[in-house]
Amino acid sequence: MSISDPALRRAWILGDWDVFIGQAFYWSQRRHVIPDFPIPDYVPIIMTYDWGYGKPFSIGWWFVDADGRVYRFSEWYGWNKTPDEGLRLEDSIGTVGIRNPI
Repeated sequence: MSISDPALRRAWILGDWDVFIGQAFYWSQRRHVIPDFPIPDYVPIIMTYDWGYGKPFSIGWWFVDADGRVYRFSEWYGWNKTPDEGLRLEDSIGTVGIRNPI
């Protein structure tokens, strides 16, 4: 019980292997995931891209509501179903997925 890191304590003592060690902020399903709802027509859509080739890439689609809250509503996570391995897509193939998201 003397483990000071709450994520490590949850993993080692409670067996919660959904924790992320070294993450930028404390994430919880209850606090950070909400039920689906329609994207408002008036919001601009923002896309972010965390490049990866041998390692997975992540493309996210976001919007900001009138109160300044940011929502990530879609993601393309480029992995080959093997942990920590990317799809190794050529750029021209990846751009097709960006233009036509899943």
